[in-house]
Amino acid sequence: MKKMYSVLLASAIILSLITGCGNTSQPGTPKTPENTQVNTDPAPEQVTYRYAELAETNHPLTEDAHFFADRVSELSGGRINIEIYDNAQLGAEKEAVQGTQMGSIDFVRATTTLLADFNLPMLNVMGLPYIFQNREHCWNVLSGDIGKEVLSYISEQDTGLVGLWFAEEGQRNMILVDGPVSKLSEIQGRKIRVNNAGLMIDAINAMGASAVPMAYTEVYSSLQSGVIEGLENIASGYNSAAHYEVAPYYTMSRHITLVDVVCVNENVWNGMSEEDRQIILQASADTQVFAKENAEKAENAAMEELTGKGVTITEVDNPQEWRDALQPVIEKYGAGYEDIISQISALA
Repeated sequence: MKKMYSVLLASAIILSLITGCGNTSQPGTPKTPENTQVNTDPAPEQVTYRYAELAETNHPLTEDAHFFADRVSELSGGRINIEIYDNAQLGAEKEAVQGTQMGSIDFVRATTTLLADFNLPMLNVMGLPYIFQNREHCWNVLSGDIGKEVLSYISEQDTGLVGLWFAEEGQRNMILVDGPVSKLSEIQGRKIRVNNAGLMIDAINAMGASAVPMAYTEVYSSLQSGVIEGLENIASGYNSAAHYEVAPYYTMSRHITLVDVVCVNENVWNGMSEEDRQIILQASADTQVFAKENAEKAENAAMEELTGKGVTITEVDNPQEWRDALQPVIEKYGAGYEDIISQISALA
């Protein structure tokens, strides 16, 4: 079985050289269960898959999705079509992951912190507060052996998912409706929206705020009505969702760097021909390179645009007090994974 996937990866690398991509980093090798019959039939003439994306049409993560779809189409000569359903058309993040497990969705992009709640606890390590010092540190991890280990881990846990490639959203910062914040004490008791992931909920509560799990599509109206008093997000997401129109205060807390994984339904993966799996692997490797460059470009552009739109951007007075507040969260979700945490730290 390992030999078969070694052949797959070798073929993908050769295809990369032929097409002139120049990318040498490959995603982790997906697992095919021992009792699953692998499809060795010739590739079908035409096939269409559905890809669930939470973010808006103009969000960099949606751009990543379209790059992936376009690359798959190119490598397959237009035979494989991946339709991108952005802006949570196929459901909120948790529902989209569940849909992919069940097979009503073929591909999904989700954060590691949310995927961790699907019996994948090791993924919480990738979302620990302050685990990454900066973007370069993050990608040193994702594009190396640890990244391959994480993708393989997803595929080996019998969750119905196969990990393909990483994206990275950048450092998350606090967004408030009614004034700038520079001290941790200034967000005490405030209702802050988070996604429905245990680590994220605990992180906001550890800061002394009140975490409010909520679908991303409900955030704008909830900020307007006062149901929530803020949220936390990356600069490009803040900008593309136009949340600055109702919450114009951005505090650079840099408390978490969110990592995303694109997964495919395991039955879909196992039902693909060998040729199609090679195409998906190569497109995944190429998209991961694009995603890194796209995230940095989008963040820089967003910060400039937000300033021009009148957003008040504030640095925290004492970064260490934020780190200290989140230490219990690091200890809780990092327990048992000290070795991999040390390996990540060594790559800074």
